[in-house]
Amino acid sequence: MISGNYNNWHPVLHTWIFFFIPYKIFNNVAVIVTMQMILFSIAVTYLCSVLYKNGLSKFIIFFAWLYIILNPNTSYIMLYPWKDSAFSIFALIWFVQLIQIYMTKGIWLK
Repeated sequence: MISGNYNNWHPVLHTWIFFFIPYKIFNNVAVIVTMQMILFSIAVTYLCSVLYKNGLSKFIIFFAWLYIILNPNTSYIMLYPWKDSAFSIFALIWFVQLIQIYMTKGIWLK
């Protein structure tokens, strides 16, 4: 990663976003996991925002958020700098976009 040699084992975009850029800015490996947590928090906030804008009650959104945050599997994935973390974050964002497409009957795409 630090040597600048990239291959298919560690995809370039993933390596830059989650490892190279944070490490170069802060010069500390702990910031790699912190970056994952920040991006995951943004993705979950995006999910809650979309659900709220589409009329779901705050009560249901709160319990959905609570389930995601307190689920031990979430911490197992987010506390280690794996490619699975990035995949989970981007899968959540893609799922939220699918929700938007479904709820607006495709108007969101236009």
